[in-house]
Amino acid sequence: MIFLYQIICGIIGLFSLLCAIPGIVLAIRKRKWTEAEAVILKTNAKHSRDRHNQPVIDYRIDYAFKVKGMRYVGSDTIRLEPRADYEAERKVDELRKEYAEGTFLKVYYDSSVPQLSSARTGNGELYKLIFMGTVCLFVAIVLHYLN
Repeated sequence: MIFLYQIICGIIGLFSLLCAIPGIVLAIRKRKWTEAEAVILKTNAKHSRDRHNQPVIDYRIDYAFKVKGMRYVGSDTIRLEPRADYEAERKVDELRKEYAEGTFLKVYYDSSVPQLSSARTGNGELYKLIFMGTVCLFVAIVLHYLN
């Protein structure tokens, strides 16, 4: 039975880490991206529910920036997972203040392909995937030595 758990944990761990590879490559590339100042064109908060019926908010930010006289338009989405509905509206209000239309923000773009841009350099979801994969592989290894 332990062998079955070991195999399952190993497969989940490897699959998680393999799925993280494209994100890792992009995160490494983002480190070299150039910074620019952009103006926020539009924002939109989309409310939904996850599979556990918890509130989820995807807050989209559309922005425009210039590189060598050329105007580029990009967007980024911030995913919020508040614990309750009352907390959701408070968080959206905070984002509306921080990312008000017409205000400026720093964006990062690939100098060889300025169409690739991001308002954030963080990789929070990527870290969760790497952490889960690493923990599953660790459990598989521990189960192997316990067997």
